[in-house]
Amino acid sequence: FVLFNKFEKAIEEYLEKFQGRVMNEIPPFDTMIPTLENISDYFCDEIRSIITKLGGELAFMESSETPTRSYIIDLRDGLDFKENMSKLTEKQVDEVMENIIDNILE
Repeated sequence: FVLFNKFEKAIEEYLEKFQGRVMNEIPPFDTMIPTLENISDYFCDEIRSIITKLGGELAFMESSETPTRSYIIDLRDGLDFKENMSKLTEKQVDEVMENIIDNILE
């Protein structure tokens, strides 16, 4: 298991380069229209990559422009999500079992 603050810190560090900037001036939004959907799709891929590197898996992402305008990306039905979750679960069970055995042997 990874502490949540590791995910939060990595995502915050990534997003810092976008803070206080005009989206149309930052790649890739300088060549694409920064609609809610385009921004969400791009950040979903980037954030998913960050989370995966830290040993997690992004299940879905919701972005909102206003309280009544949201865009939701649900990754749970994708084959790669299911495969990654299976691998993560297997890895986590192995790590828990190793810790239990180590504690018994000590």
